[in-house]
Amino acid sequence: MNHKKAIKNNDKGCLFLEQGSLSLAEKCFKKAVKLNPNYVEAYNNLGNILQLQGKNDEAVGYLGKAIEIEPNFSQAYYNLGNALKQLGEIDDAFASYQKAIAINPDLAEAYANLGSIQQQRGRAEAALEYYNKAIQLNPDGAEVYYNRGKLLCQSGQFEIALENFYKAIELKPDYFEAYSNCGVLLSGSGQFDKAIENFDTAIRLKPDLAVAYSNRGNALSESG
Repeated sequence: MNHKKAIKNNDKGCLFLEQGSLSLAEKCFKKAVKLNPNYVEAYNNLGNILQLQGKNDEAVGYLGKAIEIEPNFSQAYYNLGNALKQLGEIDDAFASYQKAIAINPDLAEAYANLGSIQQQRGRAEAALEYYNKAIQLNPDGAEVYYNRGKLLCQSGQFEIALENFYKAIELKPDYFEAYSNCGVLLSGSGQFDKAIENFDTAIRLKPDLAVAYSNRGNALSESG
């Protein structure tokens, strides 16, 4: 009987999560694991919801419990990686993401975050491999294209970087950071009118984006 109630609370929590009611979802998931202390999916969902609210220390504990119950739960390792990354425990996060893809080699978001960590470490070649794999598995991840674009900028591959930023915008039309970076690259190649258009869009989407105003001013100045 308790397990049936636990399932109901877990399902309610998932509904609240979809609606963006994170605190209500948290309460439901906590009730679910209280009703059934071995409910691995509820522990994972609880860890995820806590991580989304910035309660990363608490999230690590519940996700660890999910993994203790089910050692081959790839999503729990992925969520644990997210919590550890937010806590600044980069090496442990990296190991957790690697464990996630060892269990589920098709987990695109884990490859994306491995790429992000390698980029943060300054390991551009390894980061690019992870980003490429993430995009191969999920061609609709706007953030991966954006991060790959930034990485390509660092190695001077500006034209390909611009393509990646445009692809990110195609997938996520309100991606103001991508518009801003497009503006920078277009300015750098002397395409000032197009650059200003991109800066204008970035500013419309994010009116307090100071760097876009600054770069727009530079583009106007250089274009006369």
